[in-house]
Amino acid sequence: MLGVGGGAGAGKTTLVAVLGRRGWSVLDLDGEARRLCRKGEDMWKALVREFGPSFLESNGNLDRKKMGWFAFKRRKNLLSLNRVTHSLLFREARKHIARTQGKGIVIDGAILYEGGFLPLLDMLIFVEVDPRERMKRMCKKCCTEREAQRRVNGQIFLPSLRRHSDIVLQNQGTREELKGITENILDIIEKRFLLSRAE
Repeated sequence: MLGVGGGAGAGKTTLVAVLGRRGWSVLDLDGEARRLCRKGEDMWKALVREFGPSFLESNGNLDRKKMGWFAFKRRKNLLSLNRVTHSLLFREARKHIARTQGKGIVIDGAILYEGGFLPLLDMLIFVEVDPRERMKRMCKKCCTEREAQRRVNGQIFLPSLRRHSDIVLQNQGTREELKGITENILDIIEKRFLLSRAE
């Protein structure tokens, strides 16, 4: 199993999309978190138990933006949130692995280190980009500069994830350039992945 990690705005999704087109089964941890946070789902229930109903909208859905502001305001808030969410995401990863036995799997996520996913992986790729460029990309995509800065500051385990990576992929160019780089090294990645599984 292959892990792809890196900070918000680093370009993980672009790299994983290339792998998906090559036939890998993709587990997007951010997508799983969004699914599990829907009203009545397991993560929604766990968050309501832990933090109360103050983070719910009038229709009962989780106010993800409000929860994000809370989490990145103080480190202890983030650690409390992680304690609730990471175990559920790990459980979903194990289910995904069980469903896709015999097929190459890639897990896409920034929390692979602190979420305890590393023992599951045969190989880890870290996508790296200058923090200022990450900020620029996040602001262009979905959030204000202040929100982007909070997200960058909150991803405190990225250095540890980088240290445990087999490949650090520099992504300082455009999306198309990253796709080209990924395609060029994908044969090497897949050969190394298969060798790791064989061992």
